[in-house]
Amino acid sequence: MGISIGATRLFSRLLELAKPGVIAAISDVLITAVEPELAHACNAMAAELRAAGLNVEVYSDDRPADKKNKQVGKYLDRAGIPIAIFYGARDRDAGVVQLRDQRAGATQHTVPRGELAARVKALR
Repeated sequence: MGISIGATRLFSRLLELAKPGVIAAISDVLITAVEPELAHACNAMAAELRAAGLNVEVYSDDRPADKKNKQVGKYLDRAGIPIAIFYGARDRDAGVVQLRDQRAGATQHTVPRGELAARVKALR
């Protein structure tokens, strides 16, 4: 005696509903520090954005910026995350962050640090 819930039929129906090549991102935002010593500031940014109701990942990597940027770009594409935030020492000193909208041809905006949550929510 056995029980069947039609797993094969259910799975084939799910495949029919899925759109090939489209990834549904879990995160709204990916934050990465240009310099490793700014990781703590990125974690604070992530906490602020999470408090504003956003799903946020922090990309941590100690490699040089040029190699890290390539990896971040690949990760954003694979994960389908729509918004990336890059934070470096120059940004910290200027009181801004670099916000990139991946959906709009990877357009980059310089955003005042105090307006970050509102700007990200507006883009979302």
